[in-house]
Amino acid sequence: MQTQKIAIVCQGSDKEPFTKETKYLFQSIDAYGGKLAKAKKIACFSESVTEETRTVLEKLGVEIRLIEPIDNRCVHANKIQMLGLSDLDFDILIALDTDTIILKDFSRFIDGKKIQAVQDDIDPLGLSNWKTLFKEFGLKLPTERFRSSLTWEKTIPYFNTGVLVIPQQYVFSLYETWKSYIYKLLEIYKKFPLIAEHSFYTDQIAFSLAIHDKGFSYSPLSLEMNFPMHVRLHKNSNVEKINPFLIHYHHRISKSGNIRNCYYENINKCLDEIKFSIDRKNDSEILIDNLYMETLRRPADIEGLNHFSALLESKKMSLEDIRNIFHDSEEYKSLKNSDKICLGYQKIEKNDLSFFPFFNELDIEPLLKIINYSKQHFGWYSRHTPRLFEYPWFIRQIINPREKKILDIGTGITSLPIFLANEGAKIVTVDNNHTIRELNDEKSIWNEWGFFDYSKINKNISSYNSSIESINFQKEDFDYIYSVSVIEHLPKSSRKILWEKINYWLKIDGTLLLTIDLMKDTDELYNIDEYQTVDSENHGTLDDIKKEFIQNGFKLESCDFNKRPFNDSSTYLAFLKLSKS
Repeated sequence: MQTQKIAIVCQGSDKEPFTKETKYLFQSIDAYGGKLAKAKKIACFSESVTEETRTVLEKLGVEIRLIEPIDNRCVHANKIQMLGLSDLDFDILIALDTDTIILKDFSRFIDGKKIQAVQDDIDPLGLSNWKTLFKEFGLKLPTERFRSSLTWEKTIPYFNTGVLVIPQQYVFSLYETWKSYIYKLLEIYKKFPLIAEHSFYTDQIAFSLAIHDKGFSYSPLSLEMNFPMHVRLHKNSNVEKINPFLIHYHHRISKSGNIRNCYYENINKCLDEIKFSIDRKNDSEILIDNLYMETLRRPADIEGLNHFSALLESKKMSLEDIRNIFHDSEEYKSLKNSDKICLGYQKIEKNDLSFFPFFNELDIEPLLKIINYSKQHFGWYSRHTPRLFEYPWFIRQIINPREKKILDIGTGITSLPIFLANEGAKIVTVDNNHTIRELNDEKSIWNEWGFFDYSKINKNISSYNSSIESINFQKEDFDYIYSVSVIEHLPKSSRKILWEKINYWLKIDGTLLLTIDLMKDTDELYNIDEYQTVDSENHGTLDDIKKEFIQNGFKLESCDFNKRPFNDSSTYLAFLKLSKS
């Protein structure tokens, strides 16, 4: 493959930050692209460009093309028009977003016979919604699975379209098919509102549908070929070992033209090597953004970035002055207090919880025990705020647990069964998670998901790594059965099986206790399970659940709610207590 037969194309708008991004993209190709610097370079715009922009780009050897927008409902789809430049002579088309930078020559990785792209860092739809879409369009769902770099969830081949390498033989067929799926998706969104919630990703969803519709040969590129700068990736992505060829900075660029830092120092060092922008070390926006990530553990919001960088530039405040402001902020104090509660083995006291604005609503006595048991055995406690209310509620409902036999469905990693076992109850935990946790594991990477054999902590606990559908217990074996925000994440078909089994396992005078996540401002069950959508349609409401209870021989004793907006959560809690009717 001769380098001069490669065409590198981007699509943007002649306004900031796109103009600046386009300039830096082609500067990076010339400076660091090696053989790629000899490629044909084209910048596509959906409107006329100023003479200044034209002059800057033409000096870089960039040809300017005007394209027609595809649909104003999906501006990201305009990039597809890069594939419609039918008069170009090329063997390989490299289509790039303007907010990408080339750091090294990657020409040796070009396949020449397959479409190449990087799996996106997150799958917004989940397998259930993908199944719905493929069925809607009469396509066979691909069996191949990849891991998303942000959540590590398994998903279909779903690619980020910010970096595409396309052999000439596929370009024009892909152009027509990709474009057609944009229109199809925009039309069917009203039929599938849950999928429509993710319309921001329409161009990428359409791309996946297009390559599978036509059966195009494709090959995934490594993360080094399209490294996302805007998120903290899953530990299994091994970012510390990555030396990227291209970075995708998602418009995180300062007014001075520097790319703002990410969470990873080895990647930031790569940015320090870029020579065509001003000194990064003196860029006020870089300094403020770094301070946000250092102290508040998040990138700067636009308002804060503009405000504090202006103070720094005008010398009205020093960086140390601004750091002190951050340290005095409620956000920072809340993070530090939360660290004390949630990290390490140190025992906490009542006063350690007093920073919560809802402190007076907490049931302190059982909550302190729950938190300290978790820290004692696991070295951490969940940061999921609703647990502060859920765990004490369950404890208060289980009257005199000594010698009671209790079943916990979908346990995960929690100190609740440990608490109850220490009170003298005999506990059975069931969880089918494939991630097996061991006490000698590095616990800093743990979360609430996983299976743990609790008998290793208390012999009053028996643990089963099994699905609820496949496990069986004796008739009327349990005094209490409970589940902490699990039931709503099960498919509707599994719920029906579960009610029958619980009715069989629960004693005549036994009690069923549930907390359920409901979608905010509705009574719809929250249908997301580990980032996957469950039952894309007709998953059910709280009223549906109540009817299912009655049909399966239960009586609802109480139903209470906590509608407090926890950290801008999209859900609120229902607390249900049931008996056998």
